[in-house]
This record gives sequence, C-alpha cells and structure tokens, in this order.
Amino acid sequence: MAVARLAIMDFLPLRAQPEQPLMARPPGTLTYPHLRSFIDGCPTHVRVDLKSAMRRVIDSSVDREGVRGRVRSARGRRAETTRIALEGNEVVTRCTCRPGSRRPCDHAVALAIRSLEMFPTQGVLRPAQRGPRLGKPSANPAARMTPAPAPQARPLASDREGLPSNLPGWVRNAAADQLERVKITGAGAGGVQATMSTGGKPIDVHLRPGDGAWAPICSCLAPAGEWCVHAVASALAHTAAPVSGSRTSTAPAVREPRIERMMRSGEAPHGPTYIVRFEDGGRLRVELRTAAGEELLPSVWMEGVRTGLGDAAALDAGLFAPGASGEMAPVDLQALASLMAMGELLDEGAIRVPLEAAGGCLGAMAGTGRVSDARGECLVWTSLPAHVELTLGEDEKGFFAQAEVLSSETGVSGRAVFGIPAWAVIGEQVHPIAPAAARLALAAREPLRLSDDDAGRFLFGEPALPPSIVVHGPRGQRRPAALAPRPVLLLRADRDGISGSLRLDYDGVPAQPRVEMREGGEKGADAGARWQAHPGWVVLRQEPENYWIPRDTAAELRQVQVACGLGLNPDRQASFRVENDDAVDLVTRIAGELRNRGWRVEEQGCIERWRLLETAPELDVAVTQGEDSAWIELALSARIGESPIEIDALRRARRDGRRFAPVGEVGQIDSRDPEITALLDSLDEIDPIPLPVDGKEGSRFRAPRTRLGLLPDFSASRGSRIILDETLEPLAEGLSGRTSLPRIAAGRGLSARLRPYQQHGVSWMAFLAKHGLGGVLADDMGLGKTLQTMALVLHLKERRGPAPCLVVAPASVVLGWRDQSLTLAPGLRVEILSGRNRGELIALAKDHEVDLLVCSFATLRLHAGELSEIGWRLFIVDEAQFVKNDSTETAKRAREIRAESVFALTGTPVENHLGELRAIVDLVLPGFLGTKESFKRRFAEPIAAGSADTGARLQRRLRPFLLRRIKDEVASDLPEKIEVELRLPLPPGHEVAYRQVAEEVKHGLREEMKEKGAARAGVHILAALTRLRQAACHPGLASRDRPFTTLQTAKSLALEEQLPEIVEEGHRAVLFSSFTSYLDRIEDLLRRLEIPFLRLDGSTPTEERGRRIDLFQSDEGPPLFLVSLRAGGTGLNLTRADYVFHLDPWWNPAVENQATDRAHRIGRTEKVIAYKLVAAETIEERVIELQKRKSDLIDRALGDSETFGAELTLEEMAALVFGESDSGG
Repeated sequence: MAVARLAIMDFLPLRAQPEQPLMARPPGTLTYPHLRSFIDGCPTHVRVDLKSAMRRVIDSSVDREGVRGRVRSARGRRAETTRIALEGNEVVTRCTCRPGSRRPCDHAVALAIRSLEMFPTQGVLRPAQRGPRLGKPSANPAARMTPAPAPQARPLASDREGLPSNLPGWVRNAAADQLERVKITGAGAGGVQATMSTGGKPIDVHLRPGDGAWAPICSCLAPAGEWCVHAVASALAHTAAPVSGSRTSTAPAVREPRIERMMRSGEAPHGPTYIVRFEDGGRLRVELRTAAGEELLPSVWMEGVRTGLGDAAALDAGLFAPGASGEMAPVDLQALASLMAMGELLDEGAIRVPLEAAGGCLGAMAGTGRVSDARGECLVWTSLPAHVELTLGEDEKGFFAQAEVLSSETGVSGRAVFGIPAWAVIGEQVHPIAPAAARLALAAREPLRLSDDDAGRFLFGEPALPPSIVVHGPRGQRRPAALAPRPVLLLRADRDGISGSLRLDYDGVPAQPRVEMREGGEKGADAGARWQAHPGWVVLRQEPENYWIPRDTAAELRQVQVACGLGLNPDRQASFRVENDDAVDLVTRIAGELRNRGWRVEEQGCIERWRLLETAPELDVAVTQGEDSAWIELALSARIGESPIEIDALRRARRDGRRFAPVGEVGQIDSRDPEITALLDSLDEIDPIPLPVDGKEGSRFRAPRTRLGLLPDFSASRGSRIILDETLEPLAEGLSGRTSLPRIAAGRGLSARLRPYQQHGVSWMAFLAKHGLGGVLADDMGLGKTLQTMALVLHLKERRGPAPCLVVAPASVVLGWRDQSLTLAPGLRVEILSGRNRGELIALAKDHEVDLLVCSFATLRLHAGELSEIGWRLFIVDEAQFVKNDSTETAKRAREIRAESVFALTGTPVENHLGELRAIVDLVLPGFLGTKESFKRRFAEPIAAGSADTGARLQRRLRPFLLRRIKDEVASDLPEKIEVELRLPLPPGHEVAYRQVAEEVKHGLREEMKEKGAARAGVHILAALTRLRQAACHPGLASRDRPFTTLQTAKSLALEEQLPEIVEEGHRAVLFSSFTSYLDRIEDLLRRLEIPFLRLDGSTPTEERGRRIDLFQSDEGPPLFLVSLRAGGTGLNLTRADYVFHLDPWWNPAVENQATDRAHRIGRTEKVIAYKLVAAETIEERVIELQKRKSDLIDRALGDSETFGAELTLEEMAALVFGESDSGG
C-alpha cells in the first residue's frame, strides 16, 4: 500500500468550480477588442505610432493575467517593465516609470500596439513567442472539425483596397506605417499572397476574393475572416503596388489551398497519426506517424506548425496520403501548437505532456480523428460521461481508499486523463469526466491512507461531492457528540527542550484539532484570533459498526485560541517545540494556567528538569589570601536544598540572555534572583581569572586584592555568606564602604585645624596606606588637598617613624609646598630638589633624613633613575592631570618610582576624555581599570554613548580609591562665587578686521584640507582655531601684515570701563589669558591707564614666582595680576583677589574653573566675581556653546560635571572654524 495519504481537502478547489462548457472563455481574459479600445481611449500625450512601438518594445510575453514586456523610453536611455491586464471589464496598466499609478503611459501604449499581433481580433489571449505567435487550441474537439465561417459580404471603402468600411481608423493608420515591411509574393484569381517581416519569423497573409471584400487568412492565427494589422497592411500594400493594365497580368497566380477547398466541400483532410501512451502520474506520451506509418520527426512537423500555411516544401512528402496536397489542416495546426506549448520534447522524438495539460492536449488532438492508443486502436470520442467509484476500507492502521474509473453504461473500467477538460479512456472510447473525479482516480489508483476526518467526509459527503464520484465504504452510524471535546496538552521533555501538541478528547477518542492559520496570519500571543476551524469527523470504533461523531469546530477553535493567547505557537499539525526559557515558562506558567481552565496535561520524559524551583538558593563566597600578597583567591559554591548549582551555568545563562539556569536534573533556577544577581554582578565587576579544578573551570577564581570592595553584600541574606580570611576582613570592610573608616587623629605637629571632610580625607588615605594601596584625592580646587597630604605624612611619621616621601608637582607650585609646610607642619623637613645640591638631597632621602622631597616634573624626568632607587613611603603626584597621557616621558618616569603607596592629587581628574582618568588611576593602582583598549570598550565608549548603567558601574569600582568632594557639599562657609558672562559686540573697526582674518583663515584651511585631506590637516585646523581666537581678542595678534596698534577692540573697551572702577573701590583682580601676546597688549593698556600690576607666565623664574605671589597677597601689593592660564592656572593661592577676568574662553571649562579657584579658596571670606569676556558673533560664541554641549560625561563617570569638557575632536575643531556665524569665523 502506498505511503502517501489521501485527503479530501485536495479536491475541494476542483469541486468548488462549476463544470463549465468546454468553449466557455475564462472570465477576466484580455482580448483583442480590449486592447483596441484601450489604445483608442488613451490621451493624446501618450499616443505612440506603430514604428515607434515596434522599435521601443524589447520583448513581450503573455500569461493568464495579461501582457508583460520591457519597453524603452522615448529617448532609449533606459527600459521600463510594463504590464497590461484586465480587472473586471477595465484594462489597467502598471509601469515602473510610475510606481503605484494605473494611468496609461507611453510605454503601456507601445506595448499594447506591439501586442496586437499576438491576438486574434475576436479571440482570447495566447502565449507569446518571438515572430509568429501560436495560440492555445480550442477546448472543444467538435469546433476544430468545423471550418471557420466565410465572412459576410461587406461594402468596400474603395475598389482597390477591398477593406471593410467599418474598419477603425487607427488600424488603417497602424497598417499604413508598416507598408515597407510587406512583400507581395503572388496575386491572381485566387487572391493575394503576401509576406510581412516582424523582426522574427515572417508572417504569411492570404487575401481571398469574397463577395465584395477580401476574406483574409493570416499565419498570426487570427480567425479566418478577421482583419488583423498584417492583413490590412497587405491589402494596402497590394493596392499601392504599381499596375500595368490589369492587376492579374503583373503577378503570378495564387492557387487556393486545397485544404480550404476540401473543408468547403466537406472532404476529410489527411494528416499525421497521433499515438498516445499513458504513463504513470497521469502524463501522456505522444508520438506522430506519417500516413505510411513511419515515425515523424519533430523537426519536420514543428516546421509545419511554424510556417502556419503549410509550405509543402518544408514537409516530408510521406506526411500526407498519396495525391493529397501538402497544406496542414487547421485542426492539426491547433493540435500540434497545443503539444508544442504544453509538452516537453524528448530525445527520442516524442512529446511528454504533464498531468495538468494532459486533458487539454488530448482534447486538441480529438478533432483530427487520427488518435490511437499504444496498441494501434483508434480512439473514439463519445458524449456519454464516465464516473469514479471510490471504495473505502479499514484495517488495523486505519482507513484507506482506492478509486476506479467506470463507464456509466457498461461498467467497464478504464483510466482517467486529468485536465480541463478531463477524459476517461475506457477501451477505445473516450468519455468526458469531471476534472475532480479524474484527479481523484489518478491519486487513488493504488490504495492510499485516509485520515479519520477525510474518511468521514467522503462517507457522508460533507461537503457534497460531484455526481461523478460514487463512494462505497464500511458500515457506520452518525451520532452527535455527548459532550464538548476536552482539550489535552501533551508534553514530551528531553535534555534540550520540550516537544508538545494540542489534542482533543471526544468521548475517549483522541483527535488532532482541525484548525489552521488564516491567510496572512501571524504567530504570537494574539494569533488565536487568526485561526480558523474546518469541519471533520471523529470515529468511535465499536462492533459491529463504527460511530461517527462530527467535530465541534467552535469548541476546537475556542481552545486553540486559549492556547495561543497564553503564548503557544502551534503549527498546522497543532504541534510545537520550545527550549530554554520558553520550556520553563511552558511547564511553570502555561501548563498551570491550562489546568486551571479544565485542560488535561499529560507529561512524558524528564519534565522535572524544566520545572522552576521555588526554594531560595544559598551562595557561599570564600575569600583567601593568595600566594602573592597582591592577589586573592575566590571559591564560589551554590546550592538549592541538597542540589548543587553550577556557577558557570548561571554565568552562561546571563551571557546568553536567558533567565533560567539548570540545577542538574532536578529543575531550573531563576538567575534574576536578587542574591544570584548580586553575585553575578560582582563577578562581572571583579573580572577574575578562572582557576581550573580537576580540569574544570567555573568555581575558583583569582583576582587582585584591590577588588575586594566589589564583593556582593549578603548581610541581609538568611542563607548566603561571604567567608573572609581574618587578614582580609579589615581591608574588605573598608573597601566595601559598608563600615566607617577608623578616624585618624591629626598629628601633633600639625598647626592647622582640620575640617570634618579633611579629617575624613586623611583617614581615607591612611587606611589605603596601611594596606599598601594608593588612591586619587580629587577634591575640588581650594579644599585643602595639600593640607590633608601633610597631615598624612605627619601621621605616618609619628606611627612608623621617619621615612622619605616624594612629591612631584608643576614648577609653579613647588615653592608653595615648602612655604605651606613651614606654616602647617613646621616639624617636617621639606626640601626642594633643585640647584646644585640635588645629589646631596637625594642622598639625604636615602638616609631617611628628609621627610618630604619636592621636585618639578622636569626634575623628575632628569633624575628618575636616581629617585627610583629609593624606597619611598609615599609618592605624591600633585596636579596629576599633568600625567594624564601615560605615553609621555613624564608619565613613564613617574611609573618608575617605587613607593609603598602612591597618591594622585587633582581637582580635574578628567579634562578631555575618560582615558585620562584611567591613566591617573593606573599610576596609583596599576592595572586596576585594565588596559587602554579594554577600558575604552567596557567603560569609555558606552558612557560617551549615554549609558547610565556603565557610568554607575565605573563609579562603584572607583569609589574605594577615588575621593572627591566639591565645595558646595563640604565647605558651606566658603564665600559666594558669582560667574558673569559678558557678551561684547565688536566695534565697527574690530568687526571688519575680524571678518578679514576669518576669510583669510578659512580660505587657507580649505586649500590645505583639499590638498592633504581633512584627516591629515589637524595641525592646520588647530592653527586656524588659534588665529580666530586671537582675532576675537585683538586682530593684531592674528594678522601677519597689520599690527592694528590703534584699533579699539571690544575687550579693551570693556576693561577700560571696568578696571579703573575696581581699583578705585580698593578691590584686586586677576586677569587670565591663554595668549602671552595678548597679556602684552593688556600691559600697554594698564600703563596708559596708570594702574600698577604684576605678571606671571612661563618665562617667570621659579624663585620670582613665589615673590610675586607673596607681593600680590600682601597689603602693599598692586591691585592687578596678569597671569598666563597655562603657567598660573593651577597651584597658586591668590585669595586676595575679589575679581577674576577670563579674557579668552576656551572649550574646556575645567581649565577656567581651576583658574577661578586660585581666588575662590579656603581662607577667603569675601565673595568672588568671575567675568568671562566673550566677543559676540565670533568663534568665542561657538566655543561657549560647545562647552555647554559637552559637560555631562564626567557626571556619568564620577557623579560630577563641574570639572569636565569632553574631548575636542577633529570634526568639532573644524566646525568651530567653519561655523555658520555671520562673521564667518
């Protein structure tokens, strides 16, 4: 018995179609009149003449929907795809020149005109080929045996043309455009014979004389008597031909084809014999034989079909009976054309026709009267229909069916030929049969299996079968269901997931739901609304007969919708497969909900493996000191009850985005449990190195002891624990921040009183130093970082005895360390490493005779080798932003210093980008934040992209080792700081000069960027940026040709107004500029105003710096201090200043804040007013806007944005130069 299954649903589409008359035309078929009407009705602006249509259409084809082709544009530059179809009774077009539009275009009109030759004037659409087109044969065999009716006599438009008077004008015009393609090959009493070139195979036209008009016959297969464009063109060409005397004397005589004479006289034509063999699968094999019984090669008869009129010279002489002419009958033309269109040419010369076309081709051959079977018996067509008997049987495997084709008159069996029409061949007779019955007979020639549903549908005829199908089956009774079906959920679990299916219980009989997705349906929680149910049957097998229960389709649909609404996505067989989290959700939630709704849930296999465990897990983290004191070892274990949990399984679940992780074979655990989440978060932060145990990884790890503070907090847990070595407990508690640090009393030698936050800072540094660790003291400027550091040095000296400490700082603040030590900690011996006695001081430090050795960064670079030989107790890097680039020589030399603890002091831990923070932290805690690449990937890039979670993670990691307090939080007694931004309009002269400089700068920069490319023009962009900033202050700073010495500038006018008033009121002010050349011009202004001043820049000697600062701070000092931003923006104490002027703002507000805090610091009691002078409509306005846009990155990293301006990229610098300001700057 065949393995395939037979389903009645396969035949419903056929049975749903009425059995139409064979000659009926399918609705919605495009015809010749449709195209003519479409062309006539087109607007004038899209009309196309015939020559243009023939030239522009590249190729075309037809199908059931209409005409499709590629058409060149009028200028021939591109080709558009165009389709013409019939919707309802309206011709519609679609073309790629106007997507979505159905309005006709010139491409569609050209395709319509070019396609006319593929249509008979009263016929239907035919498949297209190049050159002459062949039509599908008529479906009615009798029609093929009837000659075309002679055309009725029509009045002539003129004696010479012989055309009908009602011929549309556009047809005559189209034909007139093609006269040069027509060649008259013969003319005489028999009519006119012409050949018309088409770009492919020529078309032959015969104009026969009729009653008052020509009767055309064309090889384009237009019905005889119908005027096509080829026939009209031939008639016009014949009329236009030169004549001499009579028309009959100038052309050879054309004899009337004998086949036409025979058809008019009723004489039967002769032609090839069609040998039909029936193959498996419903296919036909057709061979052609000559009248002499010889095999006819396809190359011969195919040429006969192509020539259309049957050129005898192209055919074998043995094709026809002796004495017969060589013309081929129309019925043979139709039959052979049908075989060519539908069949497949085999190597041995036969034609194989597929199942779907077998009936049509057999019907096409019927009209010839020369069809025989493989035995040589001639087949005879009869109008008596045949029918199919379907016999149903039952065995232990279920129902099966077998079909047989029978004659309705004799009961003799035969075989079916499927198609439209369909036939039953019984003996030598061919009977008509319903297509559905023919298909059923072919499908069930051998016994095939039936589902219970389809067996019931066949037996009870629901829906009704065609009369030509008779069903015989086993005995059975139909009865209604006693109860609505009970839904059943079947689950079969394995190690990888769960396979499931939906079933229905009809009075103890299991059944699969007969539902399916509607067309266009989608899966998902709302997919239930998109399902539809099909009626069917359930069989209750009993003795002596079966009971058939009709399905409750409404109940089945309702239950499937319930399952879909809960998240199941069954396929057409009502089955599904889920894995991982979906499997846990199925067992835990969906199955429980279905049970509550009355479903029966049947479970098989290791279902417990996928059940969620409700017991809380217990986690243990044992921390021990590693062999190296800088490392710790972590041993992790987890369990739920007595079942161990693999830590690696929890980490894999998180990495793969899964919620649940397996606990052996006993169930699943929720990896989002708070304690598990805390543990996994800690492991991600600690980033430990796995240690293999018995060849496996996942439970033991190794990590730096600096990450002890990242351990999870299990203090509120009832079962989870952190188990620490006694030696690690103090460090772990202090780093975690969960307990207060031990308070360190100020050293007896400290003469200043520590504020509370300063006391905490000293305790924090002392705690880290006790455990051999370092940190970053990032307090805001003016909060006493130097004081806290000296207090720490005193504390360590009193506790541990004398030991040298090294301080490296900018040259401008080196003397400040010595001076402040004399005031704050006079008991400390502080030396400055400079001058000729450097070697002596280094030797004293080796002998522990110096408490604090202070040097500049330049000195560090010179003596790094000697300094690195000393074991320092503390290494203090003041203004640590000077080593923010760890690739500089200074940063490299600083990393060579050996010290028990390293501390970095800075008020701006980040100036440009987060990589600077990593460099500073890496100096005090090497490797703590990873490599440059890993830090950029894990922290810098996500934070720059706006990730708040990543910023919080970085803050948690830095919290034990970075202490930052800002003035608003800890120093409420500081005086008020007022910041004022002054937008100064440029005077006319300044504005003109600025525009000139700006245009010159931008033009030069464009040339450089054009020559070198934007990526390699960074130096030139920076130079252009500098010149524009200088021109905003004073054009003379940026002009190469003109000094503009007498020019009044916006800022000089403002200073002339402000400074005398400030001085007269007894105030003092500091003026900061990043250009020393601009400070020179301010000096000239102050001399002219006769206001005394001091100046400090990079050229000021170190000893002179201290003297000038002391002089400004004294009562006798001058009221104004001119300071270079780079040389004096950090490390200075200028608390006597009441006013601060920033003469040229820069993109990084951190630099300006540092400079302002030279005056706004502890020790001052009066408010400080900081003025920021901004030249309006210049580059300085865009600098201010950039400051505001880029000031939040440090807030995400450290919780503070006051000290940061994000990195200035090459693109941003170019945008500053090529801004959209009216000034051009």
